[in-house]
Amino acid sequence: MAAIPQAVRDAFGDQGSAPVFTTGDPSGLPNAIYATCIRIFDDETFVIADNYFNKTKENLLSGSKGTILFITSEKKAYQVKGMIEYVSEGEYFDFMKS
Repeated sequence: MAAIPQAVRDAFGDQGSAPVFTTGDPSGLPNAIYATCIRIFDDETFVIADNYFNKTKENLLSGSKGTILFITSEKKAYQVKGMIEYVSEGEYFDFMKS
């Protein structure tokens, strides 16, 4: 995995609004949601809680890649793209539950 750049990590702590999380279905149709419960786990990993995912969960289980888009309070935009893994137990799950 690629490391999350320090500038993105710093900016993530200064969000002006909820990040947008985008996935795609197998035909490429995008689906975007506001991800109100998202955290940085480590230098390489964002973790997003499944807060009533429907289409998003279907997309993730079908192997979709994703994008996290957020804007800082100073109106500077950041976008992170990458592979996604849906988990329902383990360290990422426990991290978000806490």
